[in-house]
Amino acid sequence: MKQNKRWQKAFLVMGLMLILAVGYGVSHRKTNTHQILRQKGGNQRYHVTWDGEEFDMTISYRKKGKKQKEFILPQHKPTKQEELQAYVKEIEKNTRKNESFALPDSYQGKPVYWESKPDYTPVLFVIAGLILAVLCYKEPDWEEKKQRKRRQQQINLSYPRLVGVLTTFLESGMSLRYAILRMAEERLGGDGPLQEELTKAAGRLTRGEGLPQTLQEFAKGCDTRPYRKFAALLQQNLEKGNSGLQQMLELEVQESEAMRLSAAKLAGERAQTKILLPLTMLLGLVVVILMAPAFLQMKQM
Repeated sequence: MKQNKRWQKAFLVMGLMLILAVGYGVSHRKTNTHQILRQKGGNQRYHVTWDGEEFDMTISYRKKGKKQKEFILPQHKPTKQEELQAYVKEIEKNTRKNESFALPDSYQGKPVYWESKPDYTPVLFVIAGLILAVLCYKEPDWEEKKQRKRRQQQINLSYPRLVGVLTTFLESGMSLRYAILRMAEERLGGDGPLQEELTKAAGRLTRGEGLPQTLQEFAKGCDTRPYRKFAALLQQNLEKGNSGLQQMLELEVQESEAMRLSAAKLAGERAQTKILLPLTMLLGLVVVILMAPAFLQMKQM
């Protein structure tokens, strides 16, 4: 069922992008090389040959009847491309009330050859649709992987608590079975996934399942190396009656504390790394603010 929903979501996004691509192609279609329809405003690119020179030019046009705010730019000697573009702009401006306008066949007594360049916008819509469809299809997998990673981090952070409390209970003379039931009942595993696994383990013991099987399922549910190691240590003690369990548990407590400090240090380093990008962006913004007045002053000279 979930798989079908993922496919439906991906096909829906792809279909929407295809509709946009077709709509864009229809609304921006051209009747011929020299005639531009004003159905909607936009840009049309041309390869132009005039006065012995070849260059690319983008013709911007507005929708019928729409006015455009003019900006006054610093004066400089225009190039041939700028001269021709200014002339076409004047034609476009004076024909705003018409459905279309024609590009000039000549300028200053010299012929102008217009070669329309292809518009790849519909293709970009299709490519974007494919990418979005793949992202929509894979997004649940990425979210599940992210949640699983977050769960493992939370359960690893709770490992020192489990080792410390369970070691204290065993040293006080409690049996392993009763210690697990006590931890689950008093919610000593916290509010995270560790408490969930302890509750499941207590439920298995209450239903009469064996302690070795319960420890094996507990380690499988936690699904991290420290818990598998700890469960194997307890199982070994149950099977072989290892008399050095107390020393092993004390060593495990020390290792768990070192693990906790290492995790805290790693989290601090990750936080420093994450803050580098915002700081770099702020630095760039400060540089722009400081340099912009000097740059504008140089442009006016």
